[in-house]
Amino acid sequence: MTKFAFYQLDRMPLDRALPQLLNKVIAQNCRVLVRTRTEEELNHLNRLLWTYDADSFLPHGTSSDGFDSEQPIYLTTSDVNPNYASVEVLVGGAGHSRKGNFERTLDLFEGDDPNARAAATKRRRSLSVAGESVTFWRQSIDGVWKREDG
Repeated sequence: MTKFAFYQLDRMPLDRALPQLLNKVIAQNCRVLVRTRTEEELNHLNRLLWTYDADSFLPHGTSSDGFDSEQPIYLTTSDVNPNYASVEVLVGGAGHSRKGNFERTLDLFEGDDPNARAAATKRRRSLSVAGESVTFWRQSIDGVWKREDG
């Protein structure tokens, strides 16, 4: 059964939070699939993961790069899991893939966007009602992710 974790981005934008979370997942020797809703967002994240830190990058690829099954982090807009990822990361309101057999799904959403917050709440409630394992995370003032109820 997939464990779902919702991350409300209040203290830092997606462009800072995503690399932070991906580094933690990669450090656990897990492969990751990052799913977006649009090609525009996919292209933005593709550039971001190469340039977010002047001294580092996150190894990743997209369908246009080839070697899909070898990518530690795979970016997509489709319902695929070609790198056999155990962790799925959803951004921009992208939907969860039931085809991936993921151990964990991280759903990142902008806390200052009322529409994104409402959509995430709806997704979270739907999963809870279906009996799925769901947690909710928010950053503290010092930037540490803290689990919250609700």
